[in-house]
Amino acid sequence: LLRVRGDYFDYSVAQTNATPAFEDSEARGYGLAAATVRWPLARYSEGSRILIEPIMTIAYSESSLENILVPNEDSTKFELDHAVLFEADPFTQQDLVETGGRIAAGVRTAVSMDNGFTLRGTLGRRWRDEADPLFTYASNLAGTESDYLVGGALEYDDTFSFAANFRLNDDFDIQRVETRATVDWWRLKGDVTYFNVSDDISMEALPLQRQGISLGATVELTEDVELLYRINRNLEANLNQIQAVALRWSDECSFFQIGYQQREINDRGVGNSESITFGFGFNTLGQVTSGNFD
Repeated sequence: LLRVRGDYFDYSVAQTNATPAFEDSEARGYGLAAATVRWPLARYSEGSRILIEPIMTIAYSESSLENILVPNEDSTKFELDHAVLFEADPFTQQDLVETGGRIAAGVRTAVSMDNGFTLRGTLGRRWRDEADPLFTYASNLAGTESDYLVGGALEYDDTFSFAANFRLNDDFDIQRVETRATVDWWRLKGDVTYFNVSDDISMEALPLQRQGISLGATVELTEDVELLYRINRNLEANLNQIQAVALRWSDECSFFQIGYQQREINDRGVGNSESITFGFGFNTLGQVTSGNFD
């Protein structure tokens, strides 16, 4: 992978009680060279297939500007996780860049069985030759070593899945755990996610939300009518960020949805609230919901 990019930033900062307003502009050049090496080892036996894949990504990049000199508006709570662990450039947006040399190494495994079950696992870590002071511990890019990332999953066809991801420090203390289960059976579709973040991470990134759970379900009442339910609960405060229930009518071309929504956590100055929500849309053209008027 070879990549060369040029960025131009033109920005203004509003006045605060501590700093005056100002405007500025910056130009930045960025170059990246990277390679990913995989060595899949496969074994086939009666009724199962086993895959073990060591993987390593080696990358080097340079930037004409340090991150601290560029306003960061699109990755303010970035955290290196399993999804981007082996990516040479882990950022999906443009403001932040990673510079210097780095190596991400680990192993992926998968066991597929003829009865429909699949087991997956991931273990990896990232090393850097230079630290960037902009990255805090919460980002998992502080210093020159990331925490260990460990994950596993169990799947049964498209009917059921369960996944658990962990972030472990050098002492193998759990810094973050996130689990997710999904089900798609008969007339029911559902998902539930639970997370727990350590004080070391949450005090920087999520001071009021260290532990939470999210549950969603859709029940097909008839061919055209569905009952929807979702709740996001902050277990640290024992309050619902949002709890909503709705009925949805749909056909091949459009849908209409009406529901009830409750919030118990302050959101942009609005405290505990209750509301009636609606939505209407064409399946191929877009939609309008009460969120468009928020």
